Amino acid sequence: MAKKKTFSYEEIRELFAGSSVPLVTVDKRWHELFPEKYKTSKIKTLESNVKSLVKKQGKLVNENKDLKRAKKKLMSDIVKNMEDAQNPVIKKGKKLMEELNEKIIANEDELAKIPYELREANEELMAYSMLECYERMVENREKIDKIKVWMDDVKEQVKEKKVKQLMLEEDTQKIYSYLHDLVGPEAMNRFDKDRK
Repeated sequence: MAKKKTFSYEEIRELFAGSSVPLVTVDKRWHELFPEKYKTSKIKTLESNVKSLVKKQGKLVNENKDLKRAKKKLMSDIVKNMEDAQNPVIKKGKKLMEELNEKIIANEDELAKIPYELREANEELMAYSMLECYERMVENREKIDKIKVWMDDVKEQVKEKKVKQLMLEEDTQKIYSYLHDLVGPEAMNRFDKDRK
């Protein structure tokens, strides 16, 4: 029998290079294929990494929304107090505005990186998932082949037993018929009653 080919991580990654791989951790079918018992430590780590990046992205988006709201309110407060240049609200507001702008820019820079990090982490998870699935398919096929061999063997045993059963039934019928003819029906009926 020819040896079955196994794939490397790199070969698997090449299979979907350039294609858009859906986010694995939100795919219901992926979760059906990977209940906890099938998740290797590597897959668990990669899944956690993807989930962390998604969570981080959501947190940064929400944080930026809050920062922009705060910036808008601060701008409104500064505009209200523009007449008095010495007003502490304006000085404090300018400093806060700079801090808000810096934080918004930092978050946007971070948000710009996340899609690439997320795509890389997701593809890595997908590749290791494919390797694991392929290995499970190979194991399943081997088990299926063993079951088929076992079933064929059992079928052969059943055939042999059936032949033996038919031979015993035929032999029993011949014996009964002979005794019936030899001693008569009354004796055989009494014999049958005594045996029951």
